[in-house]
Amino acid sequence: MSQQPALKDQILRGIAEIAEFIGSTPRKTVYLAETGQLPVFKEAGTWIGLKTTLTAHYQKGPEEAAKRREAVLASGEAKKQAAPDPGRKRRRTVDTNTSRPARGTPVTGAAPTQPNTSEILDSV
Repeated sequence: MSQQPALKDQILRGIAEIAEFIGSTPRKTVYLAETGQLPVFKEAGTWIGLKTTLTAHYQKGPEEAAKRREAVLASGEAKKQAAPDPGRKRRRTVDTNTSRPARGTPVTGAAPTQPNTSEILDSV
């Protein structure tokens, strides 16, 4: 009967430890974790990974990795179809309560004038 290492020796806490264990950069590790391509989870805001799980993940081979990648991409496509197109321009609304003409409208006539302050003061 083989003796398993203690769980505390198997736990990797934080992206830095996980990245070092898998031989990747922290930035790439965050991307892999957030997209579900790494078997890690978040606990109280900290990424947690198990050495045995990560080792098994990388030993599965390229076929299994391709299947996982396809599944992640398919779920991403489903999300894109549900979300509105970010490139689509929205119609500009015009506030009808302002005295300014809408953009692109040629200005005709004189601009509204401000009342003469001397006339106001004389009438008081």
